[in-house]
Amino acid sequence: MRLFRCGDAVLRQKSGLAIGGPLRSAGLQCCLARVERFFDFQHWLKWSRARGLAISRKKVIATARYVDDIFLVSRFCSASCMAGFVNTTYGSTVSFEEVDASPYTYNNTTVAKFLDFFVHTNGNNCWITPACKNEAYALTGCEKLICKRHYPHPSGTDRVQTQRLIQDLKSRLARLHQLKVVYYQFVICLWLEFNEIIHTSYRVCVLQCAWTRACTDGVKLHAGLDIIDRIRSSLCNRPPQPPPTPSPSHPTPPLCLAPRRPF
Repeated sequence: MRLFRCGDAVLRQKSGLAIGGPLRSAGLQCCLARVERFFDFQHWLKWSRARGLAISRKKVIATARYVDDIFLVSRFCSASCMAGFVNTTYGSTVSFEEVDASPYTYNNTTVAKFLDFFVHTNGNNCWITPACKNEAYALTGCEKLICKRHYPHPSGTDRVQTQRLIQDLKSRLARLHQLKVVYYQFVICLWLEFNEIIHTSYRVCVLQCAWTRACTDGVKLHAGLDIIDRIRSSLCNRPPQPPPTPSPSHPTPPLCLAPRRPF
């Protein structure tokens, strides 16, 4: 698990687990779960009893960890206080870089970005919605607005392109299924994904064939086919656009995107 080949040489990692290795996630989970349990049943009990609080940590600080990324929400503790709890919990086992998620509030609901999701909390409930990194690119087709390329440029025959898209679309469907998104969120995410695929120079017929073979849910299948038909109609009715002429004296201002509010 710690051996790598580089040309004719074989390299061995001196310590730790390799990133992306089959045992990395399980090893990290076992290691961090032990210190997290120790904090909840040792440090937190001492801290809360010293302040006359007979309350569980989960009712004060809500936490979520995905491998080596951690997310904390609290109605009672400040950011510096929660950072102290993180340092006390993990110590020298692992270090986290604090990132400002730039939360905002609407209708008494606080929204913050975590990884590729938006986390919504209103004091009683917590739910997540997917975030599209390439939303600006999917809406405009401007290459400069790509945050992360999800689909490689098409190459090879239509069959090769279709097989590649099938695997990518199955991965997206599995992600949306895990998030348990509602139908209208699913349609919006699918519309953005399909536009991104078309802007990456895939043909509509290739996308339609790949979607038909990737999706097994009848309702979602028909929703995706309807979106593809709308995209095909918009492409057929779109008037030809002249190529943009760059002007050094009047550069195009950058587009600033804030976290998108839930639909």
